[in-house]
Parts: sequence; C-alpha cells; structure tokens
Amino acid sequence: MRDYAEEYLRSRGRTDMWSEVSSGQEHTFRRLVQNRVKLSGVARQEMFKEAVFALIDDPSSVGRLYLAIPELAASLDKVGDRLSEEFAVDAQTPKDGLDDLFGDGRPSAPAARDAALASVLQDAKQLPRAREVIADVLESERQLKKDVRKAGYLLDCCAKANTALTAAAKDGLRPESKLGGVSNQLDQIEKRIVQIRAFLAQHVKA
Repeated sequence: MRDYAEEYLRSRGRTDMWSEVSSGQEHTFRRLVQNRVKLSGVARQEMFKEAVFALIDDPSSVGRLYLAIPELAASLDKVGDRLSEEFAVDAQTPKDGLDDLFGDGRPSAPAARDAALASVLQDAKQLPRAREVIADVLESERQLKKDVRKAGYLLDCCAKANTALTAAAKDGLRPESKLGGVSNQLDQIEKRIVQIRAFLAQHVKA
C-alpha cells in the first residue's frame, strides 16, 4: 500500500507529500492492492493502477472511491473498450516505455492495448476526459444492475437506445462531429438488433 501511495505521489510531482494521502486514503490503496493482484497480465494491471490513480485525483467523480475501485476491476473490459474508442488507441504501439513491460517478447493485441491505455492515463492533458469516461462506465454499470431485475428491462433498453439514436440523427449530423468509431458502433448496434429480433421471433406468439 505504501509503495503504491509513494508511486502515486511521485507520478503527480508531489514526492514525499504524505499528508495528501494519509487522511482517509488507507481504504483506497488497500482496495488497489486487493483488486490489482486479481487481474492477469502486467499491462492489464498497469492500466488498472493508472485508472485508479486517475480517480484518486478527483474521487468525487465516482462517489465512494473505495467502492468504485472493485467496480472498476469488474468492469475493466468495458472501461478499456470505451477508452480505446475515445482516444483511438493504436494497440500495436505502446508508448512512454510501457513496451518494456513485455521484456523481449511480443505482446498480444489485448496486452498491447492495455499498455497503450496506461500511457493515455499517464498523459495529464488526456486524463480529465479519461476520468469522465471511466466514471460514465461505472455509473452505467451501477444503473444496469438496478435495471436488469425489472421485467420491462428489455423494452426500457430499446426505448433508451431509440431515444439516443434519434438525438444522434437530429443533433449529431453536423460537419464538426467526430466521425471516428461511429461506423464501428453502428455495426455493433446492428448485430444487437439482429440478436434481439431473433429472440423475439422465438418467444413472441403470433
């Protein structure tokens, strides 16, 4: 726990300023230690650690930080997907020396992506937006757990998706809109539509 606290302070240019992490942060670094060791792969662990550091900078973005950290570990794949889309991560080119994590071996595509995302999370300019993305994923997952028990969950999700796509078509079709990744998102939406229609065909009686 002390090692991670020391690394956090050093990464923020506040070496040995222990007063900034000594009050109420014990649970935070304990949860970091407990959840990081559960993750497989050095690059994945590194990405998780940097994401936690980002939340420590502004814990108000996710509520109770010691609760958000295990949620982050459980949702790390979704967080990684969203960050990759947001920052157009090139999974083949880890930066800032993070390729050293792999030694002389060639990293797998997921490991390379995680290393690249760790680099994004180390970039002070990109960190605020990255933290917003992480917080948004965690909040969405919390809401999902609440909603999934409802009998009307499927209809609610489809209605929300329809509302979001209607807004995108109405207000998002502008010359200045960011287009990168939109086609891929539409491909995924179309796959889910096919999947839902197949379910309806099996279960809705004529």
